[in-house]
Amino acid sequence: MLSQEAIEEIHHIAAEYPEPRSALIPALFIAQRENNGYCSPEVMAEVAQVLRLTPAYVRSVASFYTMIYKEPVGKTIVDVCTNLACMLRGAEENIHYISGRLKCPIEGNSEDGQCTLHAVECLGYCDIAPMMQIGGETYGHLTRESIDQILGEHTSNA
Repeated sequence: MLSQEAIEEIHHIAAEYPEPRSALIPALFIAQRENNGYCSPEVMAEVAQVLRLTPAYVRSVASFYTMIYKEPVGKTIVDVCTNLACMLRGAEENIHYISGRLKCPIEGNSEDGQCTLHAVECLGYCDIAPMMQIGGETYGHLTRESIDQILGEHTSNA
């Protein structure tokens, strides 16, 4: 559930917009930060109440965005771009390699709950394809060697 500080932060952000619903995405990120990295239906209902929106509206917006997590996620989230430029340069092989290294299914969590692996649509870095993001950090021109190094810096699973 949301802390009083989170509720105040959401109100502060909402005050910057002409319509409170315009603050929904930042509010969901605040809620996600507060609740172990994801937005449960109960948390989304609470966000709806704070912004005076319907829970159905909040769920519909949250369901559109892949970076609003609706299920529990690991401490380390690995997003691998699978759009055209990355696919042409080996994204499919990379994501399967990463899945094996992390012992983590694609679109799932590792057994120890430490890692989450997502195949995502374009992240906007076609010039460095194939690429991935970990915790918001972008890594491109991926090879098995660079993947091993990057995963080693971010996880204990690799």
